[in-house]
Amino acid sequence: MIHIGVNTVELGEDNKIFKSKYIGKENVNLKKGDVLAEVDFEKLKELGYDTTIVVIVLEETLSEDDKFKLLVKENKNIKNSDQLFSIN
Repeated sequence: MIHIGVNTVELGEDNKIFKSKYIGKENVNLKKGDVLAEVDFEKLKELGYDTTIVVIVLEETLSEDDKFKLLVKENKNIKNSDQLFSIN
């Protein structure tokens, strides 16, 4: 699960700030390089929202054979090209 911005759920799904074909979807198979969302961060800031992005991997979405490995340090700033984790 990915949540972009703090309290941005208040904006609703029909806002012009987030563009993604995955909003509200579950069990989507993704591959490296897929664009998950386009976000107007400047507009979010103008509206007074914190632009922190939270990524949550739910244990129940992993199979018994999946091996989850975190590849970044906690609270580290990352670039859009950084790999956050792997699941093998």
